[in-house]
Amino acid sequence: MVNGAARATLLWAELMHWVDEYLVDGAVDLTEYIVQETSGVFRGLQSGRVQHYAFVMFLGFLVFAVVKFFV
Repeated sequence: MVNGAARATLLWAELMHWVDEYLVDGAVDLTEYIVQETSGVFRGLQSGRVQHYAFVMFLGFLVFAVVKFFV
């Protein structure tokens, strides 16, 4: 009985180790990979110029207004 419980505990521990290593760590690694790959695109959008940001916001508002008005 004790040996069976010990064996079940070891199997459970191995399963949880696999879940942690491949599922949990894999999800974290995937998130890191996506951020790394897309950061270059977003880095290019940041010019540091407030006028540019205001212009892009105005264009977004204009597109929204046109779509709202005509659709």
